[in-house]
Amino acid sequence: MTLPTAESAEKAILGAALQDGRTADAVLELIQPDQLVSSVHATLLSIVADLRALAQPVDFVVVTTEVERRGKLDEVGGHHNITALATDYGSVANWRYCATEVLDIWKRRQMRQAALQMAEASMDMTLSPEEAQERCEQQLYALRDHTTRDNPVAQCREAVMAAAEHIENVFRNRGETIGLESGIHDLDRSTGGFLGGQMIIIAARPACGKSALGMQMALHAVQQKQVPTLVFSVEMPSRELMVRALCAESGINLQRIRDGFLNRSALQNLAGVAARLIKTPLYLDETPGLTVAQFRARARRAKASHGIGLIVVDYLQFMSGSSASARQSRALEVSEISKAIKTTAKELDIPIIALAQLNRDADGDHTKPKLSNLRESGSIEQDADTVLLIHRLDKNKKRAADEDTEPADHNTLLILAKQRNGPTPEIKLNFIGEQTVFRNVTEKQYSNNLSQRQK
Repeated sequence: MTLPTAESAEKAILGAALQDGRTADAVLELIQPDQLVSSVHATLLSIVADLRALAQPVDFVVVTTEVERRGKLDEVGGHHNITALATDYGSVANWRYCATEVLDIWKRRQMRQAALQMAEASMDMTLSPEEAQERCEQQLYALRDHTTRDNPVAQCREAVMAAAEHIENVFRNRGETIGLESGIHDLDRSTGGFLGGQMIIIAARPACGKSALGMQMALHAVQQKQVPTLVFSVEMPSRELMVRALCAESGINLQRIRDGFLNRSALQNLAGVAARLIKTPLYLDETPGLTVAQFRARARRAKASHGIGLIVVDYLQFMSGSSASARQSRALEVSEISKAIKTTAKELDIPIIALAQLNRDADGDHTKPKLSNLRESGSIEQDADTVLLIHRLDKNKKRAADEDTEPADHNTLLILAKQRNGPTPEIKLNFIGEQTVFRNVTEKQYSNNLSQRQK
């Protein structure tokens, strides 16, 4: 099979690049040397790119001299070929049209290369079916990234104007959240909301409400902001997750739902909440033993099919690695899982909330959990953009035994233990165990209330 080429179009591009530095810069904004089929043309454009990177002038003489200095004259076809490119094709006015043709050929060749690599992955019997599928989907996403590659260089004026516009927008909407709201007022004010590409960790000891908080944030996203959200319920069945959600949204005691002692009013309330939830863009995946490969593949498909804007993973340590090397050590496996979640968040440009468990060191009396309490791997702390630690004061043995020391206005601290480029406050909350929901202590509009203002 003969692969497509664009020999004449490539010559027109080289001819333009050999005229002067400004034209060479314009060419290099659209075409990179590795996008040319001809190795001769790729070598010449690479030399032009190197010269411009050093702020050197570019013309026929300068490039020829540099080719000779590097000892690549024969490799590029000699003086005759360089002269022909500069004279025969240097006057081509529509070289931008030729650049479009070159990019089209390059994209098609990239597609074929991706197809070949996917075929190889499908036949590699050392890979599990999930790993092979992951390799194939990686090729497809890499192809999309490459074929939509933009010029990463932005002129300073444009960046400054964009920053000024952002600041003005924040000022006009002061008190509102920039990113995706969590529904926890003080948290939203401290973080500005969750942004695309971020990995947010919610960590706690067992039975402290991390699943409740993660689900509460997911419900806030789908109900208040209509953001399509995918929840990977690795730990518990989706039915149980929805029972808790109905309880939290209806305000009905969870035990009443479990034992069935409900009056007609409560049943009508639950039916109304269920009807509202059914209409929301909430998607669930309850695959037990979810692997990294399965997670990445399903997240990509959900993004493409449903426009997912938020993912919640409940919880990280219940997932399993895909590579054989990671399975040899639990720390390596958790590290692979953590990196996969962060990479997926960046790849899909959405925030991902991952729940995690703290080790037993966080159980000490009067001891607040710390980043070092994250269980099994320090890579979670390293990969995460934001780490939230739940500290339940009502579960502390000494505080529970002495009611005088129990705070009157809250029973939970949400410790913002890590935030890139932001404050790390301790946020007061009330956990209502009967409804599996966290309630705000601080009013949302409090920016002018000195007693409640952020420190």
